[in-house]
Amino acid sequence: MNQIIDNGLDDSNTMDVGKSSISLNTLHASDFDVPTLAFLTLFSYWYLFPQHFFPIIFQLKIPVICTSICIICSMMQFRFERYRDVKAELISLLILGGFFFFSRYFVKDIDSSKFYTQEHFHAVFVGMVFFVNFQKPNKLHLFTVLLIAYGTFVAFIGFKEGGLIWSHDFLKDQNQISTFMAMVIPVTIFYSFYTRKKSYKILCYLCVAMQVVLIIRSFSRTGFVALVTVSFFIILNSQKKIFLLLLLLLSVVLVCNYAPKRFFHEVNSLNEGVEEATAHARVRFWERAWRMFQDSPIIGHGIGQYPVENTRFRGSAELDRATDSLVCHSNWFQILSELGLVGFVCYLVIWLKYFKAWHLINKNPFRYSLANLNSDEESFYKNISTGFAIGMISFIVAGSFINIMIFAYYYNFIFFMMTLKASWLSKVEIAT
Repeated sequence: MNQIIDNGLDDSNTMDVGKSSISLNTLHASDFDVPTLAFLTLFSYWYLFPQHFFPIIFQLKIPVICTSICIICSMMQFRFERYRDVKAELISLLILGGFFFFSRYFVKDIDSSKFYTQEHFHAVFVGMVFFVNFQKPNKLHLFTVLLIAYGTFVAFIGFKEGGLIWSHDFLKDQNQISTFMAMVIPVTIFYSFYTRKKSYKILCYLCVAMQVVLIIRSFSRTGFVALVTVSFFIILNSQKKIFLLLLLLLSVVLVCNYAPKRFFHEVNSLNEGVEEATAHARVRFWERAWRMFQDSPIIGHGIGQYPVENTRFRGSAELDRATDSLVCHSNWFQILSELGLVGFVCYLVIWLKYFKAWHLINKNPFRYSLANLNSDEESFYKNISTGFAIGMISFIVAGSFINIMIFAYYYNFIFFMMTLKASWLSKVEIAT
């Protein structure tokens, strides 16, 4: 990813915060219609998890009610022309959903196929509500602030509970929660470049500190690798390289002096390569997944089928083990073995369009006129798109070692970038 221009450099050279067209102060009651409230309620339920503290909330059936509202609203609001700027991404997501659905007719584990289908379509319908109702810059700003705040809250609770959140649906695994942190960190950093209030910048740095602490506390090697990758791309894509390098140096000093010994033990085990026990097991899983792909390269063996199919593809000298019934610990090998080339192409299209959206906003290769954007809006689009782009790189890196395709934060990031792109295109014009 090439270096971009950082538009959040100097408070004195930009308009006053109170005049910002995308300040939270510009939100009005009319912005919070039924689909918006349904999305925000579901989003808060996922990442503030009040049911964790007040179990009685489980009885309210919030996910069922909010998802149902989102499904109804997405169907009522659907106009294909609304999605003209993101039609390739949406079509790919719908093809994947259809692929998940029809796989139940030829797979062994029908329950897994049904689970993936349900979770995927629910996330897509919720994402479609977000796309239609959050294209105003101030609502995109609201989501960004909430993501940072919720991510920091997750980090705090996860730290208190030993590096993960025991009762959470998808943050109860240290690899998954640390991946989420590594995805939120660049969003937080580049939001600090965008915001003009020094108090907000300081708050952002404190949030990043909490998010990094959670990754260390989780003892996740996957999270550590994602964090290192994220740090590299954050520095690469900012003009504040000296500041960030000093911040990184300070972080390294603090980690070396205060991180638990177990953290260094886990990190040092990366030097063992495939000789390390879990790494060796992953290689064995990936070899089986590759054989599954070779057996059915076009459509794979069906979504969620690796656990029940992989033993047929073990090596001649391998023995069956209890861990063979688990996932293959890699998004990419899961896609290839379960969805074949069809699934691989769909995911590839989604990711290519994701990063092309970042390139469009930051590099403007088609020479769009930005006359309709004020400096605050231009800074927001460029900085926030960069934060989300680097966050997705973190997901891709972490996904090389764990299965996280179906989790909410993946869809949140995909639909946010789709919405950001459509919002930006609605404000610019082809230069004449």
